[in-house]
Amino acid sequence: MPDAWYAYPDNEIPTPLFNGSTLKGWKGKIGTYFFAEEGCIVGKNAAGEAPNASTYLFSETQFESFRLVFEARLGEQSEVHSGIAFWGQQMPYKNEAYSYQGHLALFPKDWGLFELYRRGWAEGSVSGNWLRKDDGTAAKASNGQHEWNLIEILATTQKNPAGCIEEARVQVAVNGVQTLTWTDPNPWLIKTAPLGLQLHWNDTDAQQVQWRNLLVSDPKSSSLITTSCPIQCRPLHDAGVAE
Repeated sequence: MPDAWYAYPDNEIPTPLFNGSTLKGWKGKIGTYFFAEEGCIVGKNAAGEAPNASTYLFSETQFESFRLVFEARLGEQSEVHSGIAFWGQQMPYKNEAYSYQGHLALFPKDWGLFELYRRGWAEGSVSGNWLRKDDGTAAKASNGQHEWNLIEILATTQKNPAGCIEEARVQVAVNGVQTLTWTDPNPWLIKTAPLGLQLHWNDTDAQQVQWRNLLVSDPKSSSLITTSCPIQCRPLHDAGVAE
């Protein structure tokens, strides 16, 4: 991977979550819905073969506070959003063993922060509730849902002397632009948990989502790092693998 145009804080060392060729370190419906293809993690289904509930590729490593920087896009025929789930747990639902209960940062369509199967959710209804909808900032910063978008998710917690989480905050940047800041009013719900890459349920359509250059780190700063130089002032793909 070429050197990124953004810089990590001192003593914050990013670790690749994907080795570029296999899905070692992940669990889910590998070989059915999730694949390693051409340097990307790919989630996909053929027409009429989508999961009954959204299915997720789970990282084997669990995280509480983390910084995740990655690129993502939808396949050419896909019109349904994807997302990264965190701060929750695996939850079987509608015969889907690898669904997720927790927070979901949506992209690269219907940007925002959602909560799956938890606060205010009634079983049998839609899968959850909006925590924060995009106010148009992410949509404006986006390169388009079928193009690569550089996304940073910074999820941080603070604990009291007893070791209980008393603050939980999520920040998101899209292509160098900060698009979301949200503090959870119920921080006691936060769990150390795997990350989950979403392939959305649907009734009939074929779909595909691609992720690449996933880097995770233990944040040493409460500030986003990819906003230090907006996308307009760097060559395309400087922080990723050239096509």
